Amino acid sequence: LGQLDKALETYEKALEIYIPALGKRHVSVANTYGNMGLVYEKLGQNEKALDMYQKELESTIPALGNRHKTVGQIKQRIGTIYHIFGDMKEARKHYDQAFDIFVADNGEDDAAAKILAPFVTKSNVSSSQPNLAPGPLPGLGHIRCPKGHPLRFLGLLPRCWSCDSQQLCSRGAGAYGQTIGVPRYRCDQCDYDLCDRCFERDARE
Repeated sequence: LGQLDKALETYEKALEIYIPALGKRHVSVANTYGNMGLVYEKLGQNEKALDMYQKELESTIPALGNRHKTVGQIKQRIGTIYHIFGDMKEARKHYDQAFDIFVADNGEDDAAAKILAPFVTKSNVSSSQPNLAPGPLPGLGHIRCPKGHPLRFLGLLPRCWSCDSQQLCSRGAGAYGQTIGVPRYRCDQCDYDLCDRCFERDARE
């Protein structure tokens, strides 16, 4: 926790230098906001993370244009935060916008587009892909990590991780890198993760 707080202090000091020298509409300013958003996510402060990602977007679009792949990546992160909040209307809107950018950049075979495909509502997505983005299961706050900490829902994240289920993973996602685009439940304190299917299974046992 101390290291994350120090990182925020470093980024805040960087902004004090960047903004007067470069203005708010600069990639360095945008990257700093994005890094702060990632730190706030790790701290579980998702409202602050959302604020940072929105500022990152506001700084990025004037610098790179609104169809740059970086803009898609930011919109995906914003969608993830709304997904965590349970606001699926806003989550889908940002997922859809990000998907459009990724497809325009490199077609539906783009790796980032493939991650988002199961979670968007676009008609041009293969009908074999489910359109309904999953949300946290209500009333299942009793599911905890092995040390007894509650798990929080992280939603769809474009990051590699592994399911730490003490049984065989229901998705077969126990290996690192098999879980991109899989809904994730996490204990930050213990670095413990469950995929959505293992979470559901544990809730019913």
